[in-house]
Amino acid sequence: MDDISERIQIFNRIRDIPYGIIPELTNPKRCQEIISLNKGFCYPKHFLLCRELSRMGLSVLIQAYEFEWKEFSSFFPSHLRQMAYKMPPEFHLNCLVDTGDGFVTVDATLDPALKKLGFKVNSWDGLSSTDVLATPTSTPLIFHPNEIVEEESYKYPSRASNLQLAFYQSLNEWFEKTR
Repeated sequence: MDDISERIQIFNRIRDIPYGIIPELTNPKRCQEIISLNKGFCYPKHFLLCRELSRMGLSVLIQAYEFEWKEFSSFFPSHLRQMAYKMPPEFHLNCLVDTGDGFVTVDATLDPALKKLGFKVNSWDGLSSTDVLATPTSTPLIFHPNEIVEEESYKYPSRASNLQLAFYQSLNEWFEKTR
């Protein structure tokens, strides 16, 4: 298998893990657990993607975007829509990967089963940026993966409020039912 085919295979394997928020997996050292749990969200998916692509010798950075869940309210049933409007801003993570001609944006957040709900799901050719980010864009913050591991800069949603925990649980249940 050539390097590009291997990149694509790694991306697909991580992207295809069903999306679900597990607050304990914000710790980059636990990203591997999404494989056995068969569930993960942008944080552990992209920590794992960074690790795997780095093992191939690629330079990889983490990119973080602030977003609000209410931006997705048109996708949600009414009970989630109401909760989404009460949620505080959060961060979405994806990767920046140097494929040889500069850094490209790679987002493996949403799994293919979510297409039927209207979400856009990315594919990756191993060379250029993926089509869309899982969240609407804002000005990104960029980190080297080691900075996050050492500083544990992103502890959300491990310090989640009761409202956030209830929202994550309801969102996960809705995704499971509709998949």
